[in-house]
Amino acid sequence: MEWLLIFAASFPSLIIPIFIVVALVYLIARSRSDQRNGVTAHQALVSYFYFIIAASVITMAVGLAYFIRVGIGQAYDGGEIENEIVLASVLLGTGLILCILHDYGRLVVERRMEKPTATPRRVYLFTMLFMSSVAGLVSVPLAIYRAVEYYHLETSYYAQAPEVELTVVAVVVPVWVYYMFRVVQDIRQRDRSEIES
Repeated sequence: MEWLLIFAASFPSLIIPIFIVVALVYLIARSRSDQRNGVTAHQALVSYFYFIIAASVITMAVGLAYFIRVGIGQAYDGGEIENEIVLASVLLGTGLILCILHDYGRLVVERRMEKPTATPRRVYLFTMLFMSSVAGLVSVPLAIYRAVEYYHLETSYYAQAPEVELTVVAVVVPVWVYYMFRVVQDIRQRDRSEIES
């Protein structure tokens, strides 16, 4: 069932380019409809930073999934873990460093801009919420099914441990909850600012 982990890792790479194209078409159409409020180089740079932050979060999630998979795998059957730990460390570390650097760059650029960058932030938040919710809606029922199947057929030779499915759920659900919280927080903050003005 390693295919599930591979799918969970590759799914964002299939969806992200689609969202990028849609976002670029939207920004270009928006700038042409209102030339005074066109997309500036700073806004494009902030959009780039959000895109790389999203890719970094996905990379960190895959690295974390490998760490969790090692732990769950040891609980079920043991086995070779050295290569998995190295891969998990590289993915998690690379994602973390890229995320920190690009978040810092985004903050520096946003401080120097006159216009707020709410649109790229909202696109980022809703894209990450959409991707994590789809992954969660697929992985949670699959993990439940595989766990029930494993414990029901435990004496059977053919029952495989649901370590991959449980790993994906252990990573995807907290990410899903985090981005749901961030989206709700962003909507509440926008509503408050509209009431005050």
